[in-house]
Amino acid sequence: MKEKSGYTGLSITEDTLQITVDDVIVTGKIIQRDRRSIGVEIASPFNGVSESSGSIPLLGMQFHNYESKAGDQRAASILCDLYSFCVYAEAHREKLLAALADYRFKRLYAKHFSSDAVELQQRINEALHKYLDLRQELKAGSIDNLEYQRRVGPLTKEIKHLSEESEVDLDAIFEECFYRFRDTVVWQLNRETVISYLEKIRKGDSPDADE
Repeated sequence: MKEKSGYTGLSITEDTLQITVDDVIVTGKIIQRDRRSIGVEIASPFNGVSESSGSIPLLGMQFHNYESKAGDQRAASILCDLYSFCVYAEAHREKLLAALADYRFKRLYAKHFSSDAVELQQRINEALHKYLDLRQELKAGSIDNLEYQRRVGPLTKEIKHLSEESEVDLDAIFEECFYRFRDTVVWQLNRETVISYLEKIRKGDSPDADE
């Protein structure tokens, strides 16, 4: 009988696990494991794709612990999702690659060419110029070290804030580009896992292990 998680026949030997999904034997390896998190990489019939679980909140560790049997089950569930995603990706390759192309374009545009990105980069450049000018004043002896420290503090905080503000919301871009796959296994994996796999396909380096 198939479990709710989609697999049967869980077997674990050290860090190697094996499950059966739709009559296909799937193997994988636990690549990272501690009390709060666990990561799995599929080995067969696909390979080179891995996924990590979210961390268990500290308050929840009295009920859940990935170093226990619950971790074995979580690892098997991740492996099942990885296999299901690989199968789905092979069957919907062209549509997923089209979504990836859209994602790549919008990520690049948001980072470098949008009006907000251009304005923010200008502000970063202005702050950096002020910092370099201040360094030059100190070197030339126009100001002493005390005055330099007084003025450089707020400036470095501004540069740090602007740098953090410049980070692109990749999750929002992913949701916009891949919304058509919301009800599929694509939505069950981390964005990084999906993008990494599709990039390998795009470059002609499909992670298939068995022909």
